[in-house]
Amino acid sequence: MSQVLDEIYKEVKFLRRELEELKEILIPEVKPDSDEVAAVETGRVEFRKGYFSDWKDVKKRLNL
Repeated sequence: MSQVLDEIYKEVKFLRRELEELKEILIPEVKPDSDEVAAVETGRVEFRKGYFSDWKDVKKRLNL
């Protein structure tokens, strides 16, 4: 039983590595532009100040 579990564990580890490699190929990590970084920082400031809408409210306004 222990040997079977070890084999399964090794296979799962192998598959995770393969998936991670595929993810890196399909979804490459890119450095954000300065305007994108600025937009994220603006959003963080607005969130801290409380300038946001709950998702429930947004869905209600859009009749979703």
